[in-house]
Amino acid sequence: MNIDDKIDKVIDNYVALTRVNQNSGVENPENLDEFTEGFSKKVHTVIFPVFKEIKNKLILHDIKCDIIDKIQGRFVTEIKLDIYPSTDISSSQDKHPSLTFFMEEPNKVTLYMQKMMQEEGSAGREGTFTLEEITTELVKEKILDLLNFCFAQK
Repeated sequence: MNIDDKIDKVIDNYVALTRVNQNSGVENPENLDEFTEGFSKKVHTVIFPVFKEIKNKLILHDIKCDIIDKIQGRFVTEIKLDIYPSTDISSSQDKHPSLTFFMEEPNKVTLYMQKMMQEEGSAGREGTFTLEEITTELVKEKILDLLNFCFAQK
């Protein structure tokens, strides 16, 4: 067992123990929605680190970028990367490029991409994935597609 596995095990054991104590034994960790928990873990281990890496690169070039997550209970159910290529973001509140991963039934994750600059562009689903299909490479490929839209010479 490597160090990461040991860290995960200690945290999981602590969470399981405290959750049972807080709920007086009513909620059993085995009864949790496994898909919701799996998606939340995927966000923390794959999607968020890639989003953070891209955000750091954009910030180095004075390009504003936000990472927004939605949490239900203790699980992340959606995560979004907003990019503001223009310095004037006030006039284009919802008209900016973004990439969103969110849970969808049954046991699928949908990727929604908004390729918008001011009044031009498109928005829509870019695919539906299982948890196993969401990899660092997939997330980076989708971000590259979005960045090409934002910054490629027209």
